[in-house]
Amino acid sequence: MPDGAWKVFTGNQIGALLGWWAVECHKKQHPEIPLTKCAMFASAVSSVFLGSMAKVEGFLFEECITGFKHMGSKSNEMVKAENGGYKVLFAFEEAIGFMFGDRVWDKDGVTALPAFAEMCVVLHEQESKTPWDKLQDLFGKYGSHYSDNSYMIGRDPVKNKAMFDNMRVLENGGFPTSIAGVKVASIRDLGTGLDSARADRKALLPSNAAAPMITFRMENGIVLTIRGSGTEPKIKWYSETVGSTSPTAEADLSDFVAKAVVELMQPEKFGLVRRST
Repeated sequence: MPDGAWKVFTGNQIGALLGWWAVECHKKQHPEIPLTKCAMFASAVSSVFLGSMAKVEGFLFEECITGFKHMGSKSNEMVKAENGGYKVLFAFEEAIGFMFGDRVWDKDGVTALPAFAEMCVVLHEQESKTPWDKLQDLFGKYGSHYSDNSYMIGRDPVKNKAMFDNMRVLENGGFPTSIAGVKVASIRDLGTGLDSARADRKALLPSNAAAPMITFRMENGIVLTIRGSGTEPKIKWYSETVGSTSPTAEADLSDFVAKAVVELMQPEKFGLVRRST
């Protein structure tokens, strides 16, 4: 940073930068393949930055169930699709997992690291910019994307399940209609297959009762997802606000999330332990 301090990027921020760089590299290396025949993917708990970018640049973007086995399978599927298939440029998950290019259908830091390093060199030599500077440029073009993700420890599987079940009946035997003073626009529950935003109320992504994941889409544009970790005794949450020009957007998101997770997860009731700071 200009003041000499270091900036630690989140997985979502790295994903945004690598997604942009993947497009730039593709344009130079394969000008014969239009972006309309290219694809990128992200996990359902990651930033939708690639989706925002796709609306402007024209490539295909789809979200997948968390886990690179799903994004890898989707990549393989799209390459073999009818009408010539798609060239997969990039896929990522917010928990520092990146698939840069189509050499390996899995997270691959060996490929992603030199790609990021090359991007940094080009930015420095050709634009006199840091990756942080470029991220601000991308937010200016495709909209700001702020996230606030964290977790609580939940060591009792029975209580964890009860917590998710309780979320579904918080208000008059159903999901809450408002959270932390903000109205809920729609809900996706991949534990039951519900998506109230769709006409048929059925989620497009696969459902799994053993792996609950509930997403609350708020009327103010915030999206909050709560899910149980598949590898650790944690209940995780992921949140994002997109396109806000407010100078307090990031702080407003954090304030909302701090209140929302307490209302929804009720840590004292279900024995959840806050992470140490």
